[in-house]
Amino acid sequence: MIDESKEATREHLLEEGGKEAVEGWDAMTELWESGEMQEMIESGDYSDLPDSVRPDE
Repeated sequence: MIDESKEATREHLLEEGGKEAVEGWDAMTELWESGEMQEMIESGDYSDLPDSVRPDE
């Protein structure tokens, strides 16, 4: 069911935001699931994120 939810989100993002939105979602999901996102938040270093999802500095 989780995979279906992720796929539905990806399809929605593709329709609404295009390929760049899906790539950003995939990058964020991978970082979140690996635990790297928490490290980025703690260190404030978001350089590994795609420009489309990188927070403004």
